[in-house]
Amino acid sequence: MSELNMFIYLLFKVIFLTAFMCLLIQFRFSAKKSDVIVSAFSVCILILNCLIGCYFGAETLGKVFLLTATIPAFFGFLSVSRSGATKVLFSLLTGIFSSLARFVGKLVYISWNSSLLAFFVEILADTLLLFVIIRFFRKPYLRMFDVLDKGWGYLCLVPGLLSALLFYLMYYPAPLLNQPENTFLMAVIFALTVVFYMILYLNFENITQYYELKHDRQITEIQLDMHKKEFEALQESINAVKIYRHDMRHCLTAVDTPLSENNIAEALNLIRKLDGNLHNTIVEWYCENYIVNVLLSSYIRKAQDEQVSIMCEADVPEKTNINPVEIGLIFANAIENAINACKKIDDSENRKISVVCREHNGQLVIRVSNPYDGEIKFDGEYPVAESPEHGTGTRSIAAIARKNGGVFCFTARDGVFDMTVSFNYYQNKHITVNKQ
Repeated sequence: MSELNMFIYLLFKVIFLTAFMCLLIQFRFSAKKSDVIVSAFSVCILILNCLIGCYFGAETLGKVFLLTATIPAFFGFLSVSRSGATKVLFSLLTGIFSSLARFVGKLVYISWNSSLLAFFVEILADTLLLFVIIRFFRKPYLRMFDVLDKGWGYLCLVPGLLSALLFYLMYYPAPLLNQPENTFLMAVIFALTVVFYMILYLNFENITQYYELKHDRQITEIQLDMHKKEFEALQESINAVKIYRHDMRHCLTAVDTPLSENNIAEALNLIRKLDGNLHNTIVEWYCENYIVNVLLSSYIRKAQDEQVSIMCEADVPEKTNINPVEIGLIFANAIENAINACKKIDDSENRKISVVCREHNGQLVIRVSNPYDGEIKFDGEYPVAESPEHGTGTRSIAAIARKNGGVFCFTARDGVFDMTVSFNYYQNKHITVNKQ
């Protein structure tokens, strides 16, 4: 194989591997930034393998190409993916399945002894495989990416083992062209690989539906709990009103006595106490949406009980295309995390949480900010929890954002932690209630 032909072939395989991986992962950065990073490490992979081919020959390159292409690709795509290492590894192993096209090309070369024909057949096989991925596989695969967080390591075992067997049979102890007796065994392994992915594909929908039903059940339980909390809050307010009305006459008499004695200071003191009792009868409203308001008011009261001041500016319409329970859960998880961070701050004056929800250019943008003490480390796009029982809140926020086609961002800078989520949404006529 001439150096030019080798370069053309390597360029084609790197482009295909890159396209294949781009279809099977979810990027953590903007499209422009992701394109730049992916293009950069793809060029590096191409240059590396060209150098190996030039200095050590095409046969040596064939033996090591799987490693010299996929290992850098794994770390490269891991740096731009918003998924964990096992999910990226599974996608990469699925990409290695594209060696099926190379196997078909080898068969053509063995049968017709034509490198050009084998190359075009391999291109055709790769293109067909890409079409199958785009048309049938990608959408349910990425849906399962969103709902299934565990078990990807076990799933990697099957394509990993099959890929290792294929690699060994194709190149060791000699290339496939020199040991055509391995052809049948390789065909069997490819058939097993196809069966594995067919079974996985047929179960994509079942797995997704299972986790969505589990999520919906949790939301139903939360709704029931919220209605119970709201009823209890209203009952407390009603009882407070009854007590207030019962004691009103006595309170007025108590105020009248210092006034008749020209004791203005005592009268004002009694009026302030009366005003405080009246304030306890008020039902707090932070937004128009009933369900979101229940969760907001509950966690704002929790912050106040922990001596954490909170500013809430909420603009959540009564009706929206996003499940209000899920919007409320974003507030609940974010505020709870903010409370935990504020409790570690010694200076009570700095224990402040900002909660803002606004409509901007057709987007519902939620932002919760709070100060923090110490250092916050990140694992990819998620902050690292200090203990195993924590850390689920941010991932729950991310899961809700992804489910509704939104985006999320967690940042820690200059002593302030920010959580931002935005959704596309439609709304009916609504009002805004600001609470300071």
